[in-house]
Amino acid sequence: LSSESSECLKKHALSFINDAILTDATLLYSPSQIALSALVYSSEQNKIDIGGYLKSLAPENSIYNKLLATITKIRQHLQLNYKFQISSSKLKELEAKCTAIVKSLESDNDEGSSADEKQGERISKRRKTVDEMETEIS
Repeated sequence: LSSESSECLKKHALSFINDAILTDATLLYSPSQIALSALVYSSEQNKIDIGGYLKSLAPENSIYNKLLATITKIRQHLQLNYKFQISSSKLKELEAKCTAIVKSLESDNDEGSSADEKQGERISKRRKTVDEMETEIS
C-alpha cells in the first residue's frame, strides 16, 4: 500500500469514525468493530480490495460471515442515524441556550435573596420583556 493510498484510507476512515461518535454506535459496538467497519468503508470508497485481510482475520466461513454481518449492521446503523445529526451552527445555538440556563440557575442559587424574592424578580423581568415585545408590535 502506497503512502498516498494509506492517506486516502485514513481520511475516509476518520470521517466514518467521526460519524460513529455522533451516534450511539459507540455504546452498541466495540471500538475494534467500529474501526474495522471504518476500514472497510474507506477501502470501498477508495476502491482498494482488503478482502484478503478480512479473510485473514476470520479464516473460518462462519466467523467471516458474522464479521461481515456486524460490519453491515454498523454501517446501516450510521446511515439511519445520519439523518438526525445536528449541524454545527445548531449545536452552537443549543450550547448557548444551555449556558444561559446554567447561569440563570447559578444566579438563582446565589445567597442574599429569598426564593420568593428571586421568583418575583424573574416574573418582573418576564413581564418587562412581554411589555417590550407588545410595544414593538404596536
